[in-house]
Order: sequence, then structure tokens, then C-alpha cells
Amino acid sequence: MSATASRYRQIIPLAAAQATGLACGVLGVRWTSAVIPPDLLGLYGLLLGATQASLGVTHQGFVKHIQRTWNAQQMAAPVARQLGRTALRPTLWLAAGLFGVLAILHYSGGVPVNPAVFVWLLVANLGLTLAVVLQTALQAEERYWANYLVSAVSSITRSFSPPLLVVLVGASLVAVGAAFWLHIAATTALALVFLRPAWTRRSPAPS
Repeated sequence: MSATASRYRQIIPLAAAQATGLACGVLGVRWTSAVIPPDLLGLYGLLLGATQASLGVTHQGFVKHIQRTWNAQQMAAPVARQLGRTALRPTLWLAAGLFGVLAILHYSGGVPVNPAVFVWLLVANLGLTLAVVLQTALQAEERYWANYLVSAVSSITRSFSPPLLVVLVGASLVAVGAAFWLHIAATTALALVFLRPAWTRRSPAPS
């Protein structure tokens, strides 16, 4: 495959993902602003901002490790065990940091301080990190269209799940919070489906 063809093979799915994300964002904002009350939308927006803490601070090394080491012959099980063994310390730092973040959000924006909100933030951060790690592995395997489909599902569920659940069950912080977890679960599940071969790979036989 020529360098030009290889470049287009990567650029076209990436451009499609950006276009899909933009379209979902525009349509989702219009629907969201129409059905979710402004005060609830403001609280939800503050919480969404805090879901980036693990990716930006405590767990960014996980993504960088996958970027450096993953390839199309990689066996998933040993990598999962390695990341699992090293996950405790950054997760404890994440939990400590989220206590401070939640306090700031409470005094500056009125976000309620209770165990449920803290658990939501912790799970949202860890789930989002897992989703990004899996997508990074797909990119490292150069499975660009598979990554596009995962990105498209991510954009669709992130944009439309909150207003959909609000319409179905009513406007509440529980509804929009559950919608974000649904978004993470759908994104992660599809990425795991595409990466299923990595769990059945065997190390090459010695020559």
C-alpha cells in the first residue's frame, strides 16, 4: 500500500468521526436545551467537566502505555493484568482529588455533596478512561473504521441519551447521570467486541 493510500485510510475514518461528532453535538444541544431545565443542565455540565480528571491527571499513563506498546499481535490478558496491578494508587489519588473537586463544585455551582454523586464521578472517570484505552488500542491496530464506529456510538449516546432519558422518566440529576453511564457502557462494550480477538491470541510458538 502506498504512503498516500495509507494516509487516506487513516484520515477518512478520522474525518468521518469528527463530522459525526459535530452533527451529534449540534443536534444534541438543541434537543437537550429544549427538554432539560437550565438549572439541571448547569449542574450536569459541571459534573461533566469533572469526568476528565482521570484522563488528564491520574490515569493518563494508562493511555500513553497503550499508545507505546499495543500492536495487532498484542495479547490482551497480560496487558489487562499489568494495568490492573498498577491501578490502585492512581485510583486512590483520583478519589482524593474528586473529594476536593466536589467541594469546589458545591460551593461554586451548587452541586449536591453526597456519596451517590461522589460514586458517580468516580465511576464516570474510570469508565471514560477504560473507553479511551480501548479506542487507543483499536487505533494502534490500525483498525480505523472500527474505531470510527466506536466513536460514532460514543457521540450518539453522549449527545442523545440525556434528553431521551429525561423525556422518558423525567428531568432529574439521576436521569442525566444514568444517561452518561449508559454512554460509557455502550462505548466500552462496542470497543470490547472489536477487540475480542486480542483476548484469544496466543504467543507465537518458539522457533
